[in-house]
Order: sequence, then structure tokens, then C-alpha cells
Amino acid sequence: MKIYLKTIGSLIITTVIIITSLLQVMANPVSKSESMEKVDLAFVIDTTGSMGPYINNVKNNISDFATYIENQGIDLRIGIIEYRDITVDGVNSTRVHKLKGSTWHYSTADMIDSLAKLSVGGGGDTSETVIDGLGYLVDDANTMLWSSQSYKFAIVLTDADFKINNTHGIYDMNEMVDLLVKSDINTSVITRTSNKNVYANLINKTGGIFADISSYSFSNELKALADSIIKRTKEKKAIYVLPGYLGSELYLNSNKDALVWMNENALILDSVSNYIFRGLGNIIYKKLTGVNYDGPILGLDSDGSGEKVSAKSPYEGAYGVFDTYKDLINKLNTEFVSTGMYEDVILFEYNWLADLNDEADRLEKDIINKGYDKVVFVTHSTGGLLAATYMTCTRFAGHAVKLV
Repeated sequence: MKIYLKTIGSLIITTVIIITSLLQVMANPVSKSESMEKVDLAFVIDTTGSMGPYINNVKNNISDFATYIENQGIDLRIGIIEYRDITVDGVNSTRVHKLKGSTWHYSTADMIDSLAKLSVGGGGDTSETVIDGLGYLVDDANTMLWSSQSYKFAIVLTDADFKINNTHGIYDMNEMVDLLVKSDINTSVITRTSNKNVYANLINKTGGIFADISSYSFSNELKALADSIIKRTKEKKAIYVLPGYLGSELYLNSNKDALVWMNENALILDSVSNYIFRGLGNIIYKKLTGVNYDGPILGLDSDGSGEKVSAKSPYEGAYGVFDTYKDLINKLNTEFVSTGMYEDVILFEYNWLADLNDEADRLEKDIINKGYDKVVFVTHSTGGLLAATYMTCTRFAGHAVKLV
């Protein structure tokens, strides 16, 4: 009985510590902006006079395209650069549109407002100075400050060939392509089919696509690019809650439905059995069962681990001992699953008496079986040790994205 009371006392103290720790986590959850995938998308638009038949169609289609990406739950920033022919219209004819001093628009609504201000005019011969527009994408000293955490995409919209004239000191289109590749900017070109080969090197080396600007619904072709973007950025993610010491329910290995921890009757019976059968009492135990008494169910084996019990695989409605983690799991579901940023919140119960390497292996198998690309670990106490064990195994670490 003393052993039982001591165990209950330890659990009460541990439960208080767990609740205090979890309240701190709940007060400072992973921010939505941190967990959303990020895309920086720049439109480089030819606004010379020859674009007159296309400009409204361009505005409508790129608006639909940007809205499509934004609706996928992606944190999107949009840049707009218009260019003409600096050899005819002057060096100021290339313009980076800003919103409140920023080169980035943070919503499609703001982008549409800026697009409405674009008008066509100027230009000389058939070739225009697109490199002067593209140069701003890689000229960090002057213009676009790309996020290091974002996937970077640029789309050129033009009906014309290009000149190499520019204000950035870029020698030719080959150098321009190399700079875009170095900056990891996926660049696509929407132009006439007669110009497809002209821009082939730019498209192929940066990983972009071609679409026909003459089509009144080239958004269907942009959709292919949108799908490519989303496929690259949208990952299946989950939050795993790893309980602290004593926080996982443990079941008897010989009977997977027999709850041992935390079950008051089972603990009392285990304590009484240990008192009766240890020492000379083993003779009675062996006579009754045919095997030697090997200690309490929750005791450690000769190798220092407790292998008589195990935790169940994650299941719906699992909240740990005394439902300690119910409020946390419900809050995480509300904040992150219902908003579409994560697929699931999972309580991963583990045998805290066992070798943590074995439990880390169980954790990895659960992540793989459920098909998650990335996971966030919310941990307490020995849950942190389990996460650390998992993350130090090189074959596992690729799935873990954050530890809380």
C-alpha cells in the first residue's frame, strides 16, 4: 500500500508539472506564419505599345493565377516589374511597383490594384529590354529582397524578342540566366509561340514553363505551373505530442487490453504480488504458474529496461494518463488542423521504461506509415529525450522540422 501511495503521489506531482509546462506551450504556440509554406512570386511585364491587344488578358490571367496559389494556404508575396525599351523610352521606363515603400504586395487584392495602373505605350522596334526588368530580381543592392525561406518564382509576360541593353551591367541573356539559377529563381515566360525558342534557354535552365500569350485563357497553362509550385511547397505535416515521464498509458504485453499504468487496481495487485512472491514466496509462485517470479510488472528487467508492458499505437481519443493532454491537443487542433496548416495532431504514447532507441524506431514507423513529410514535436520531460533520440538518428532526422 505504501508503494501504491508513493506512486500516486509521484504521479500527482508529475501531472502538475506537465500541466504547467503545457500551459506555457499553449501560451506560445507555433505561429501560423512560421508553419505556412512561403512563395515569392514576381511578374515581369512588357508594357510597350505592341502589348495593347494582350494587356487586359494578361492582367486577368495573372490575377487568377496568383489567387489560385493564395487559396492553397500559402504565404504569398507578389512583386510587379514593368519594362519597355530603355534605348527608346529611357532608363526610367523600367519600373518596380511598390506598395507603401515595399517592393512586395502581400495580397492578390493589392496586386490587382497595382495591375490596374499599368498602361501600354512606347517601345521602338520589335525587341524590348527584358533583361533590364529581370536584372532587378537579382540586384539585391537596389530592389527585390527575396526571403531566404521562400520558394522563388518569376514570370515574364511579353509579345517580343529581347535586347541585351540594361542598367545592371549584365553582359547578355546567358549571364542573366546564370544569375537567376544562382539565386534559385524559377522563371517562366508567357509569350507568342514564335518566341518560344528565343526564351528556351531561360525557361529550361531555371526550371520554368512556356505558355502562349495569344491564348485568351492561358491561365489554363499557368495552372500547370501553379500545380508545380504547390506540389513543391505543399507538404503533408503533423504535430506529434510526446508526453513526459509517467504520461503514457502502459498495457500488459501478454494482454494488450489490460491497462497497468495508470490503473489503480492493477498497481495495488502488482505491489501486493511483489510483496508476497519475492524471496521464499517464489516457490509458491512457481508452483502456481510454472515459472519463476521475475519481479513487478512495472519493474525493470536485468538489462535495465521494462519490457513487460508497452504503449499502444496512436489512436483517436488518446489523451494520456488522466487525459492530461486533452486541452493541449484540442487547442492545437483548433489552431493548426482546422486552419489547414497541419494534417493531424497526434499523441504518441511510448513505454518510458523501455529503451528509447526502440521507442524512437516506433515513432519513425508511425510517421512513415501515415505518410508525413514533416513533423513538429511538442514535448515535455522525457518526451524531449525521445525527440532528441529520434533526431540524432540520421535515418530519422529528415522528417523532424521543429521541436517545442
